[in-house]
This record gives sequence, C-alpha cells and structure tokens, in this order.
Amino acid sequence: MECVKLRKMAKGLAEVLTRVAILGMSAQVLLGLFWILTHFSTFPKYEESLFLLKVQESLVFDEYTGILYPLLMRLLSMVAGAFSMPFYCLIYVIQLGVAAWAAFYFVAGLGGMKRAAGWFRALIALALLTMPVSLQCHLAVLPYSLAGSFFLLQLGMLLRAVRRGEVADHDGAKAWKGWKRPAWNLVRMGLAWSLQAFLLPEYYLFGGLLLVFYGLWEAFGKREDKEVLAKEEAARVFPILLLTAVFLSLIPCVMKMTIAEDSGHGSNLAAATFQNSADKSLKEAVKDAVAYELSPAFHLLTLNGKGHYTQLAKNQEIMRWRTPFWATVFISFGGWCFLGILLLGACLQAATLIRRQGKKRFLAIRELIALFLTGMAMVAYYSLWAGGAMDDKKTYVIALLWVAATGNAIANNVRFEQKEKKAGE
Repeated sequence: MECVKLRKMAKGLAEVLTRVAILGMSAQVLLGLFWILTHFSTFPKYEESLFLLKVQESLVFDEYTGILYPLLMRLLSMVAGAFSMPFYCLIYVIQLGVAAWAAFYFVAGLGGMKRAAGWFRALIALALLTMPVSLQCHLAVLPYSLAGSFFLLQLGMLLRAVRRGEVADHDGAKAWKGWKRPAWNLVRMGLAWSLQAFLLPEYYLFGGLLLVFYGLWEAFGKREDKEVLAKEEAARVFPILLLTAVFLSLIPCVMKMTIAEDSGHGSNLAAATFQNSADKSLKEAVKDAVAYELSPAFHLLTLNGKGHYTQLAKNQEIMRWRTPFWATVFISFGGWCFLGILLLGACLQAATLIRRQGKKRFLAIRELIALFLTGMAMVAYYSLWAGGAMDDKKTYVIALLWVAATGNAIANNVRFEQKEKKAGE
C-alpha cells in the first residue's frame, strides 16, 4: 500500500516538474527570439571571426581551416555588396535556417518523439535553437554553427536508418520504412559528413565515426528486416564497407590539395598544439572535459568569477558587448534552465528504463549510449588532444544532445501516462 502511494506521489511530482520544464523552455525560447532580434545586426569580434576575415581575402588555407566557410563568406560578400548590406546578416539567415531545419529533423528522429504532440516537438526544437550556447554560434561569423547543424542532420539520418525495422506499437506508431536502402542512406549521410569536414576539419572524425558505425551496423548488425539468406547478406556487406572506405579516404585527399604549401602556418600550429597537449595536466584535462559536457552550467560559474581558466569569460564579454544586462539575464536563465532540464531528464529516463522490459528497454538504452558516445567523442578530442583552454563554441552540440534526450524522456513519460489513462477507461 505504501509503495502504491509513493508511486502516485512520484508520478504527481514528475507531472509538476514536467510542466515547470515546459514553461522554462518556453521562456527560454522567447528570450532567444528576443536575442535574435536585438543582435541580428551585430558582428561579434571573436578571434576566429577576425581570422576568417583575413582568410576570406587571401583564400590561403591550412589543415585547421575549413575551405567551405571562407568561400561562403566570399560569395555572400559579393551578394551583400550588390544590396549595400552587411554580409554577415546573410550568414546569420543561412545559419539560423539550417540550424532550425537540423533541430526539427533531429528531434523528430528520436524514439519518444514519434508519438509526441507536434507542438511538443516544435518546442524542443526551438529550445535547441535558442539556447545561449547555440545562439552565440548561430549569430557569429564562425563555422561551428553550420558544422554542428550538419552533424545533427547526419545523426538524425542515423537514428532513422537504424530504427527503421522497429515494429510499430499497438498505438499505431509508424516505423521508419523509408530508410530501407542502405547504399542510398550511406550516400546521404556521407554528403552531410562531407559538408562538415569542409567546414571544420575535426568533424572529419566526428561525422566519420557515425558513418563507420552505420556501415558496420548495416553490414553485420541484427535487424528485423534483415534478409536471412547468407548469399544476400554477403552481397550487402562488401558494397557498404567499400563505399564507407571511399568516403573516409576522399575527404583528406581533397583537403590536402587545397592547403597552401608555402604558408607553414599549419605545421607550426600542429607543433604548438601537440606541445600544449603534452604539458597539460590530467587534472586540467578532466576539468575541461566536464566543462565541455555541461557548458551552460559552467557559464553560471564564469558569471560569478569562479571555475578554472577557460574561454567562457571572453565569450561572455563579447556577447555582453551591446546589451550587458540582457546578456547576463539570457545566459543566467539558460544555465539554470539547462540544469533543471538535465535533472528532470535523468529522473524521467531512469523511471522509463525501470518501467520498460525486454526489447523496449534495450532500444532505449541503445539510444542513450549512442547519444552519450557521440558527445564523448567531441569531449575527448577537444579536451585531450586539441589542447588550449576550454571553448564552449566548439562543442555546443553536446548541450543540445542533453536537452534533446530530456525532451525524449518527457515524451516517453507523457505517452506512458496516456496509455495508462486509456487502459483505465
């Protein structure tokens, strides 16, 4: 009897916290939209942005500069010059549009969102779009926004491809039936990955991991729609692996052809980066890793002058340049909202895993592990190998993954409650 009362209390508390989270995300969306309107005409003077302005003029690249973004800047500069408007406004329009598309596409690919209400999917997508760590990339002349957006698109493609064989539940949910052509799926994911690599060279690793995972899963993974004949399985393995190998080897060849041989900047930077990484203590690397994983929360520490040395203080000063008060409110609210959403998501996800059994529990755990390992790949690269102080602009995608996972957990919880109510009726 006591267990039943405790369960009802837990459900009631979860419903209240869910409503609070929805209100918090709605408030963040409104603050983010206000931020876009008030900062659309500004040019944040990040060091990388000033460097890209020089690269745009000379078009001299190295292995640490993507070739696509300076070319896009050059093209939009010519277009904006014809209309006597700042070129970065056109960049912001493109970055916000691609980011919105990627957010909606990725959110719709999560398991719990297939049965969630349309307004809830839109709310989660807008929350991803308007987070402070997101908008500091979307409203800046930086390649992080487009690279992260194409990464989310590729991740959404992967989710649809690996979940296509799931059997629809009795409530009428549809499986991903439009993703049954492995080679075509690999081509689509490869195109998204190629755009990432040409925007930011390190995304050659991040997107490449997703591509390799899909190739191996398609060739050797167990699926419900998988053919049982050994000859047909062998016929699927070799083309998929061959196409994956072609994708993985094509990008470095193209990138090497575009690097200026006489610049010497890339080799010097590589040597300095390696030396910086070697001198960096393990304790500092762990601090950076935690900060990369929870960057919106670490913004709260930086606002109060606490925490270890990172690039967050510089980023905040640049964001606060035009509207210091509203920037402080926006960053603070975003940080606290992120912490609340993270805590609620952990509780709801634990409750969902406890309720589920068998295959459904396995699918939920697999989705969580995939999202976690995706974020850890970026964290490991930037905190252990790349060296330098922690810069949240580089891994803003990780914060988006946390919020999306929480939204998925809320959708699963609401759907479960609805089923119980229908069963009771």
